[in-house]
Amino acid sequence: TKQHYLNNEEDFEVSCKLNSEIADLASIINDLWLWYRLTQNVSEGKAHQ
Repeated sequence: TKQHYLNNEEDFEVSCKLNSEIADLASIINDLWLWYRLTQNVSEGKAHQ
């Protein structure tokens, strides 16, 4: 995994690139989690109408 490579990478530039890729993926995961929570609440609200 990218995290494993980052933990074992000695080249600073490669480490920065891996860290950036991990941060981008974490941001996408966070956005999807927020979207899921928002749409779940909207769906529940519609079910009660």
